[in-house]
Amino acid sequence: MDSFSRISNKVAIVANSLLIISVLMAVLMGIILPAGNGLSKTQIAQQESETTLLGLSDFVLRYESEHNGRWPQGLADLLPYVDGDIEVFYIRGKPESQRPADWLTNKARLDEYADYALPHDSSSGVLAFEKPGLWPDGTIAVGYIDGKVGRISARDFMVGASSPYSSHGKRISRAEFEALGIH
Repeated sequence: MDSFSRISNKVAIVANSLLIISVLMAVLMGIILPAGNGLSKTQIAQQESETTLLGLSDFVLRYESEHNGRWPQGLADLLPYVDGDIEVFYIRGKPESQRPADWLTNKARLDEYADYALPHDSSSGVLAFEKPGLWPDGTIAVGYIDGKVGRISARDFMVGASSPYSSHGKRISRAEFEALGIH
């Protein structure tokens, strides 16, 4: 066997070995990381929204601290904390066709258009929350004053036993809830 044949055989063996290793790694990754850890697109979007809500809750606390305990009157008050990036107040992945034409430019209607809302004050222990109706499971994410974010049913949030309002001795009425611009 000449030296060229030996080199060709060695290259072929190395190439086959690499191919086998690549296939094995792909199979293992398919087992270890199945389809986003088994999460649906909705669940992944909900987790991203909860992370955003955690940031918004931080902005609310910063606003309150920098304004002598005054509560933000709306989401537009938080724009300086997000460098004016109005998209922060919207769930990613929602088709633009489902949003008003001026959703990215109309700061005056931000509270109406945005996917998040603020309570009237911090007495409930809630800093910010998703508006109901965003998710098929009927839940909303809620950012609490203790830095936690939880997902509960919109109905429970509004009037139920697990409402952050009722757990702090104050229950929000349907009229108060709807006054926040939530339908």
